[in-house]
Amino acid sequence: MTIAPNGALILFNLSEHSTPGELGTEMHEDDLGKMKGVFGLYKAYKCVFIDRLGLPVLNGAVLRIEIRPSDELLPNSINEFRNDLIDTADGLRANANLREPLRHAIAIRKPGLVHFLRAVQCAASQHNLKSEICTPDDRWSPPVLAPGDFTEPGKDTDLRQTAAWEVVGLRRDDVHGHRLLVTRNDMVVVLPLGVQHWSWPAISDVLDAPTDLVGTSVRASKASPWVPDPGTRLEPRSEDPRQDLLI
Repeated sequence: MTIAPNGALILFNLSEHSTPGELGTEMHEDDLGKMKGVFGLYKAYKCVFIDRLGLPVLNGAVLRIEIRPSDELLPNSINEFRNDLIDTADGLRANANLREPLRHAIAIRKPGLVHFLRAVQCAASQHNLKSEICTPDDRWSPPVLAPGDFTEPGKDTDLRQTAAWEVVGLRRDDVHGHRLLVTRNDMVVVLPLGVQHWSWPAISDVLDAPTDLVGTSVRASKASPWVPDPGTRLEPRSEDPRQDLLI
């Protein structure tokens, strides 16, 4: 693979053993949308490099995209991009491990790169798709984070929901707390231990008749489980179609 001086390439490896072919086929955005996981990752690179991205070219099982030179010395700018990605990944992991994670806009020096790393994580986890950046002197891949590394305080609706949910499942767990499965987004609600009205004898027959979980469920962060607020209760399900609306 030949890279021009001051040039760089992005390589999308479309299979586990990706090798470029002899001839390339130019691809347009409509073409990329038909390739699993490719379009989202391509758009993330596009947000970073904007009009410096060349037209994607498919070579065998490798999609190649040129990064055109800018007024800066390109290898230096690519190295800065690499260092910024590493700093952002380290910052996300550290923030997620805090007892009370901060908003990314506060915790991360360049929060705009969080979107890029989300796209990298999504492509890798959902489509086993990875990319590399090549310069004449180096070849490296963006860091791939775990989903939990993106933890931050959510909007109020991400951390607290008040509603009446139909109970559709129940799992016994005497160690960590019994679990209710409710219809809204197939949400799992972990019931607190040591509370009489959430004990197994009190809830074991909850599926024998249509039942709603009525009240408020809360969680400490988007990575934490939902738990019922005090006052949340089980009630026989109403036939009123408005019962499943937010209250």
